Amino acid sequence: MRINNTFEALQHYITGNGEPAQLGPDVQDAIINSRDQQDRYERIRTGRTPNLDRGVYGVDVELDGAYFVGDTPIQYETLCRSGTCTTTFTSRGDGFWDVVRDVDRGGPRGELPGGTPYPFLPFSWQRTFTDPRNTRP
Repeated sequence: MRINNTFEALQHYITGNGEPAQLGPDVQDAIINSRDQQDRYERIRTGRTPNLDRGVYGVDVELDGAYFVGDTPIQYETLCRSGTCTTTFTSRGDGFWDVVRDVDRGGPRGELPGGTPYPFLPFSWQRTFTDPRNTRP
């Protein structure tokens, strides 16, 4: 199942029996192109992050039309060789857990009755850039 919008996310919550779902290409693009993600990438690309090699951070795409994703965790790992670095970003560890934001209702994790929470399948993308450690004076 590919989830492309809030309606499909809710539909899978009701009928999907907790089976994992893949985020559709537009939702993946919303994560990749979000302001949070672009800011994090810029910090990695320019070496302004405390850890160039690997880390985890959150990307909020709620205001980018992906309410059902909200604040999703992104893991990254950077490999540098011969003056070039490639960072692999992976959206992992998220899912459709709580139908109504900031509301605790019946269910083991605060979900509304009548559905089953489910995880989103991870997806990855890469960016290649000049090693920022080679450009410092």
